[in-house]
Amino acid sequence: MKIVRLLSSFVLPIAFIFTLLSSWGCTSTKSRFNLPPDKLLQKGKELAKSHQSTEAIEAFQQLLEEYPNSQERISALMLLGDVHYNDEEFEEAKFQYMRFTQQHPAHKYADRAFFYASMCDFRQMDVASRDQTHTQKAIRGFELLISTFPDSKYVAESKKKLEKSKETLATNMFEIGKFYFRTQSFQASILRLEGVLKEYPNQKFVEEALYMLGESYLKEQNFEAAKKTFDELFKQFPKGVFTKQARLDYPKTSRNKKASK
Repeated sequence: MKIVRLLSSFVLPIAFIFTLLSSWGCTSTKSRFNLPPDKLLQKGKELAKSHQSTEAIEAFQQLLEEYPNSQERISALMLLGDVHYNDEEFEEAKFQYMRFTQQHPAHKYADRAFFYASMCDFRQMDVASRDQTHTQKAIRGFELLISTFPDSKYVAESKKKLEKSKETLATNMFEIGKFYFRTQSFQASILRLEGVLKEYPNQKFVEEALYMLGESYLKEQNFEAAKKTFDELFKQFPKGVFTKQARLDYPKTSRNKKASK
């Protein structure tokens, strides 16, 4: 019950769209293949293997619609997700994978379906995009897979993808902070840089982030915060490139702090 409630949140935003698509598919694929469910499943596999994606989707869809009580529909549902995934139709693929996990939460391949549902978001991540919805969904998906299926063979790969997703999100936050710094929007820069340093303290750009944060505090005449930030920079990166520049500005924090008293 817990996993069904959690998984439902992934499906609702696109469920209506695919309900319409399914209705359309019902009329377009009806009885295209005059085959029993086992032969229809095999036909879909052969079509998918020969890269006839449209025909394979029609075969699997027909099986799902015309044989609702057959055992073959379980495999057809997974394979339907795979065909969409291989064609990089990630929203369609994710819908089918999540549909699988909802209908068959205890199936031995539920972890596989959940992994590839998360991969659908992972494959759509873009570090340069301000909209990091797919990245955030990928993080939630991999975290949930790891906690729900701790013994799954997909856990190791999920952990790698989870770290990559977090790195993408952190880099995006950092680049936005850098943009605000360059455009002299220092309050906005402080907000972004503080957030990224707090949430992702082990990323490769921490030295530069500390430097820009200290400089932003200086520009905002928050000399105490600037001194504290520069001190942290010197402590973590005593020989760093940005540390050298910060040392030139560091005396200003002491002088300005005294002058403001």
